[in-house]
Amino acid sequence: MIRNSKYINIRGTWGENFHILDLFKYALGYWYWLVLSCIFFGGYYYYRYSKSLYVYRDKEVVMIKKQSSAPITSAFLQSAESPVNIKDEMLQLQSKELLRQVIPYMGGDKSYKISKGLRDYELYTDSPVEVILLGETSLSGYSLKVEPLDGGSVLIREWQSKKLEKPFKLSLNKPTRLPFGELLVKGSPHYGTPYYGKSIRVEKLPLERSVVYFLGQLKIKHLGEDTSVLELSIEDSSSKRGVSFLKSLVAVYNALYLDDKKRIAQSTGEFIADRLKIVEGELSGVEQKIEDFKLSNQGMDAQSLKSLSLSEQGENKSQGMKIDMDISLLEMLSSYLKDADKSKGLLPSNMGLSGGNIEQQIQAYNSFFLKRNRLMEGGNNKNPVVRDLDASLVSLRQEIQRSLDHSIRGLVQRRRQASALEQRALGQMLKVPSKEREQYSIYRSHAVKENLYLYLLNKREENALNAAIGEAKLHVVDHAVISHVPISPNILISVFTGLGIGFLVWVALLLLRLFLNTTVKSREEIESALNIPFLGEIPYSRSKSESGMGVFVYHTGKDALSEAFRILRTNITFMVNSGISPQVITYTSFSAGVGKTFNTLNLAASFSYMKKRVVLVDLDLRKGTLSTRVGLEGKAGVSHYLSGLLRDINTVIYHREIGLGVDVIPLGAIAPNPVELLLSKHLDELIEALKLKYDYVIVDGVPMGIVADANIIDRISELTLFIIREGKLDRRMLAELENIYQERKLSNLGIVFNGVRIGAFGYGYGYGQELKGGLWSRFLRMFRRV
Repeated sequence: MIRNSKYINIRGTWGENFHILDLFKYALGYWYWLVLSCIFFGGYYYYRYSKSLYVYRDKEVVMIKKQSSAPITSAFLQSAESPVNIKDEMLQLQSKELLRQVIPYMGGDKSYKISKGLRDYELYTDSPVEVILLGETSLSGYSLKVEPLDGGSVLIREWQSKKLEKPFKLSLNKPTRLPFGELLVKGSPHYGTPYYGKSIRVEKLPLERSVVYFLGQLKIKHLGEDTSVLELSIEDSSSKRGVSFLKSLVAVYNALYLDDKKRIAQSTGEFIADRLKIVEGELSGVEQKIEDFKLSNQGMDAQSLKSLSLSEQGENKSQGMKIDMDISLLEMLSSYLKDADKSKGLLPSNMGLSGGNIEQQIQAYNSFFLKRNRLMEGGNNKNPVVRDLDASLVSLRQEIQRSLDHSIRGLVQRRRQASALEQRALGQMLKVPSKEREQYSIYRSHAVKENLYLYLLNKREENALNAAIGEAKLHVVDHAVISHVPISPNILISVFTGLGIGFLVWVALLLLRLFLNTTVKSREEIESALNIPFLGEIPYSRSKSESGMGVFVYHTGKDALSEAFRILRTNITFMVNSGISPQVITYTSFSAGVGKTFNTLNLAASFSYMKKRVVLVDLDLRKGTLSTRVGLEGKAGVSHYLSGLLRDINTVIYHREIGLGVDVIPLGAIAPNPVELLLSKHLDELIEALKLKYDYVIVDGVPMGIVADANIIDRISELTLFIIREGKLDRRMLAELENIYQERKLSNLGIVFNGVRIGAFGYGYGYGQELKGGLWSRFLRMFRRV
């Protein structure tokens, strides 16, 4: 049975015994491809290096200053400084609108180049000429070549990358009308002899293309999260232009910032002036209201009115209480006078009675009463003086009563008047809150308008001062300086890149060739896929044989080919069939052109060196390659014998100097019926006769599968050598070959691996290979293997 595991291996590139060294050996077999690839790509990248413009990197470090916020809004923001948004600033510095102003400012849209060798050099401000196309716009672009001739004229040789049939000669510093426009060429301070006769390529790019170019070259880096420092860098073919671009970028950015700041200050000043006029008018209106309020309140404010009302109310209330107290005293005294029990006694005095002469009357009454009592102490109540005093006392008492009654009535009237005044004062006090509210509203409005007016006056001065200072936003920390060392192209990087790509291309080609090639390439593939005995591998050779018949085996040869056939010859002797060593050996294959005839001739030569009698039989009745190779084409041969035209085998045997001498039976005439001839019994008779006469009969057969001849002649074969040539047989055919072996379709089958490249994938002979010629011949021989 066929081993299925082996059929899996034949679909891959390597078998189970693959080793990384095999791949290394395979790659070394194509070292000359590596050399060619590295030379090509290394040379190409060196050429690119020699053609490329030098590129310089220039950088400038700037710090973004924290700016004061707008005068009007700073008070509301409660901050004197506005925070710096680094990302916003970076985006502004990389804006196309900014670059549209920077590039014309520093002349970045024009390029002046001169060639030195293969490389062009950017002149920028070192150009000897300045070219101006009058009437052009920023949207237009042009290119030309100008050649200084002498101190006063130049030559225009090319326009828009097209060579002019007739160059134009122009005078310096003088506009000249040309078919493509009016051109002015100015001489610069660098104009002189070193540039005479040399072409200078002038290219004016449209502004938008220049913006895209510089925007792609500009890089901005934030140096530290806690800082407001930026690194501006640019890569350009002119370090001087790069430095100029960076300085112009900062200058234009600051100029635009200051211009914006000036416009803001102007707009703010106009706003403040307008508001001052409005607030001033409103403030005058409020002051007029204050004046009217004071006039309507006798020149007093609400607080004064309130104090006055409280004072009046207090006085009226105190006066009413005093009157009430006097009335009570008078009523008490009146009641006392009317009391009959107390009519003979003294009247109370010094009671603090107000009004009238009641106190004097009481004092007179008490004086008369005391006098009467002293007169009565003598016990004479009939004394006329006593009687007069009694009459006077009664009269005074009545007078006092009347005075009391009159005073009480007067006080009651005054009490009513005091209550009326108290109520009026209370009414005035109740009106105070509304007047106070009115006053507060007027004064509050006045305070607001006054503060706003003073604030606007202050901000007007601040705004004027801010506009006068004009401080730039970007401060240069580290100025850009012209660099004289380019960052690219680098010759080592360029060459090693080329060599690296050459190496990768070489590896890719090898792997592509390895994976796309599905043919058998190694002995390991054969042995891992087949159970058929492997008899030998024959090295590949392009050398020409000395005999011209393709025989390369030598008797004492130490080369790989001679040694390989010795090994094959030895292995054949071990291929016994029923205990007998094979005598009739037949070569076959799946296709033509795999080296059957080559193997037949050299195996015969190898056997001849063993003093063996060998005969070669050409049974390829359709082509007769062997007969042609040994020079017996058209001679009587196998076809004549098999057809019965010749019956003596000696008439078809020819001797040839192959090895130590080998006999050959050629094809003879090409028969129209080769199958019938091979089926005839004469073939068996021929082989039997040859076996009696020779030690080895080697048959050059036909490929299997193309015609039926191979299967027909298998009956006379004792050993079938199946030729597999390296790189010719598809690995999928190995399964078919295994089936042939397992089904015994070919007698005593053995494999010969032909055309093996020494040093190729998986191979390395341990013996030497003789190479003729010198070192140059050996080197050329390597390239013949491509």
